[in-house]
Amino acid sequence: MKNLFNAICILLFLTSCGQIVPLKGSYPTSAYKETINKPIDQVWDNLIDIIADYGYEPNLLDKNSGFMAIRSVRIADEDVTIEDKKGAPLKPNALVITEKLDFDDKRSVIAYNRIESGWNVRLRSLEENKTLVSVFLYNINVNRPEIQETKTIRTHLRAYSLHNFEKMIVGRLK
Repeated sequence: MKNLFNAICILLFLTSCGQIVPLKGSYPTSAYKETINKPIDQVWDNLIDIIADYGYEPNLLDKNSGFMAIRSVRIADEDVTIEDKKGAPLKPNALVITEKLDFDDKRSVIAYNRIESGWNVRLRSLEENKTLVSVFLYNINVNRPEIQETKTIRTHLRAYSLHNFEKMIVGRLK
């Protein structure tokens, strides 16, 4: 009898949860690259200013190779979006797009408690006074907790950068 009760509880739980809706659109999976008309030393100084202004803590900062990496940054809720029914981002200016949950009553929701990502920048000197900048928001981790009695179940949803973060960084480096 206890097994039957547990089976019914699990069935009710599973049917009350939303279904993860896979993303329809195609999103970037590599770095955003742009050439800046400034010497690499000036671009590097601007990168250091960004780190200082926002309080980022780099895990790796190597001026000789022009590489900087930050392992973990929290993405603010207002910078996250989902797709509309046609597969386009609801908020095109968001930094990250994530899968959504659809419920039987036709509601769609963004459901997560924390989104974190790493990001890196690679600077490479081209010609005199030109620098190639590569910026990449990577390992976007979306965690969604669900509480069932005393257990916490985590479901990882897929998410991608919309390259708006990368463009913002490049804009600050100019």
